[in-house]
Parts: sequence; structure tokens; C-alpha cells
Amino acid sequence: MIYVAILIVAVLLVLVLRRDSADYIPPVPTTKRTDLHSGYYGSTADQFDATKDHITLHWFFDWYPLEQLISELQANPKVALVHDFGAQLFERRALRLDAQALVMARLQRLHDAGVLGRMAVAVPCDEPNHLTKGLLDPEDLPRAMAILRECCGQFPELAGVMF
Repeated sequence: MIYVAILIVAVLLVLVLRRDSADYIPPVPTTKRTDLHSGYYGSTADQFDATKDHITLHWFFDWYPLEQLISELQANPKVALVHDFGAQLFERRALRLDAQALVMARLQRLHDAGVLGRMAVAVPCDEPNHLTKGLLDPEDLPRAMAILRECCGQFPELAGVMF
């Protein structure tokens, strides 16, 4: 019985307090900010079309076909790119021996398609904190970052890319 009385008092208190407070409604901005990106952490190839009208940043994972990504970026100029280079840099818990060549080939293909300048962020892998625990050599992640920075540095359109 005491619990019911406490519950009734709590509900009444909430109703009284809520009645006296007004919801805050922020003012509508007069200009849109162009320095902010919005997107989803990761999406599959079949989701781009459904999200392209309300995102400005697309996270590209290796399961996404590269030629389809290029086509969609060419058709949607407002969408920037986060590129995960995990498949080009790592294999079987180690830095690939051909990592630099694979990263350069990927960057060159994006450059040739005219969409390389749309890359806002380049990352060596998804969730590096988990990858580092499983690497055979923990120094492979810093080596991968060095490769990624060096390769990106060879393309002027990537001068402002974030890592």
C-alpha cells in the first residue's frame, strides 16, 4: 500500500513540475553549416541509394564494390568519403608485404575516376584498438599509418585528408 502512495505522489509531482516548465525550442538557423558531415558508421552497397539524400559522409568498407562506389560518388557530388584501407594493408593479422602497392592502386583508381578529392578521411582499419590486440607485431599499425600517409601525400587532392 505504501508503494502505491509513493507512486501516486511521484506521478503528481512530475505532472506539477512539467506543467510549469516549457519545452526549449532552439531557433532555426538562418544559414546552413558547410563544415559538418553527417553519415552512418558503415553501410552496405545496397544502402547508399536510401541514404544519399540525408548524408554528407559515406563510410566505405571493403565489402562495398569499388566500381559501384565510384559510380555513386560521381552521381552524388555532395557526399564525401571515409575510406577504410584494411584489406589493402592487413592480411592474416599482419601488415601485407604488398600494402603500399595496393593502397597506391586504390588511390590511383579513385583519382582516375575523378572522385579521390572527395575522400575526407582515410583510416588504416576499422576499430584499430581491436586489431592491435590481434596483430602478430603491434608495430604493424604504425607502419600501416605511415604507408597510408605516404601514399596519400602523393596526391595533391588529398592535402586536407584526415587520418
